[in-house]
Amino acid sequence: MSKLHPQAKEKINTYIAELPDFSQKICAKLRSIILKAIPQVIEDWKWGPNYQYPAGNMICGFGAFKAWVTLTFFNGASMKDANQLFNYGEKNAHNRSIKFTSIEEIDEKTLINYLQEAITISSNPLAKSNIKPTLIIPDALKRALNNKHLTKQFEALPYTKRKEYIQAIEQAKKEETKINRIEKIIAALKH
Repeated sequence: MSKLHPQAKEKINTYIAELPDFSQKICAKLRSIILKAIPQVIEDWKWGPNYQYPAGNMICGFGAFKAWVTLTFFNGASMKDANQLFNYGEKNAHNRSIKFTSIEEIDEKTLINYLQEAITISSNPLAKSNIKPTLIIPDALKRALNNKHLTKQFEALPYTKRKEYIQAIEQAKKEETKINRIEKIIAALKH
């Protein structure tokens, strides 16, 4: 277990107090909801405000940026996201976040449900899902797979292999390189 910051509450108070008005309101509301949803939660300071339950299991944290505030669930990839709130971090192996640009976007009841699900996952290692993050297939690869009737073969590949192929295409700087990589993937799937 990592050592808790001894002045975490004071640091969070100062952090929120020094924010611009819009993000100050959002952060204060998020803090209030977290403390209400998880009465035994431990406030800590690591990279900013974060919340643990039980001690050592980081549940979530928030941070203010120029145009938004992000509430991050540290095991969000294992959560159901029943209300489709996660709108940031989908490529991260574990974390998922919700960006807020105004306090009106915060639905307290829904966030409490998310926080309680996060507690269940964090407190029970068996509840952590082995579900991998959804891979978004680039349109050009998707068309090539459909044209060559290789979509099922691609989907049957191990997760890491599909991810490797997708990253190779996404990282191509030139269109020509992207096309060559897609052709190589198609050729590999045919054999």
